Amino acid sequence: MRVRKAAIWIGAVILSLLAPGPAPGQFGSSIVILQSSKRSAYQEVVSGFTQTVTGIGSSLFDVSGDQQHLQNIRQRIGSGPARPAAILAVGTPAATFARREFPDIPLVFCLITNPERHRLFGPNVTGVSLQVDPREQLETLAQAVPSVKRIGVIYNPDISSPLIEKGNAAARELGLILVEQRIHGLKEIANAIKDMMWLVDALWMIPDPSVVSKESFQYLLQTSIERRIPLIAFSEGFVKGGALLALAPDYRDIGRQAGTIIQQIVAGKTPGSIPLTAPKGHLILNLNTAQALGLRISPEVLGSAEKIF
Repeated sequence: MRVRKAAIWIGAVILSLLAPGPAPGQFGSSIVILQSSKRSAYQEVVSGFTQTVTGIGSSLFDVSGDQQHLQNIRQRIGSGPARPAAILAVGTPAATFARREFPDIPLVFCLITNPERHRLFGPNVTGVSLQVDPREQLETLAQAVPSVKRIGVIYNPDISSPLIEKGNAAARELGLILVEQRIHGLKEIANAIKDMMWLVDALWMIPDPSVVSKESFQYLLQTSIERRIPLIAFSEGFVKGGALLALAPDYRDIGRQAGTIIQQIVAGKTPGSIPLTAPKGHLILNLNTAQALGLRISPEVLGSAEKIF
């Protein structure tokens, strides 16, 4: 047992020595980057950020380790008189860690689906949404399928009401109508689809955890194919799986926007005075699905697609 404890302690020490970043008290006016994962999306955000923010030092910490690793990060950021000018938190674990441990340090978050749900708001917090602007999504759908007028969307009002409000405003501007079905859990999906399937000519799948699962996607996709109506999703994986299209977030652009916000904070702006921004979207299309739905996608829309299946 003593040997095992010693091995764990030695491993923690090695991790602390290998962790990137300066020694305690040497941050000064630099930026701390907290990264929740080493997956490609997170790496692209950090890359976009570092390309944008020049002349300001930054230190990267991976918060995906155990409690001992987090304690080491906590000490290195919080020790000494010189604190970071701001923290960039990439992903939910990084943002909640920063918000809990360093509430007095300006926080810029990104790669978070529902920041309100994680209490990421206040005068010292801002960020970049993971969700491409609803207007851009609905406008792209209307360009790809001009016959669409009534768009069905299923959502949990406790989670996605702000997004639906923006969607309704965008729909009105574009001459479209959102047909809403409110649910509070995945078990209600089937009935929600049945209630609206004959009232709509398109389906809009949003990143609401009460709606999104492998089973619910298959049910939405089945309805899309049977009714020959397009399904618009929010990520490449769903388009590859059969949805007609998605405006997937540009992760590098998210990093660039976060960098611009950080620069404003370093220049003296308070985070609360900087509104939450939305990333640009990459258009992903599935032409096999378009063919199955009997749709012809215009050359203009095809030419703007980042990826086609």
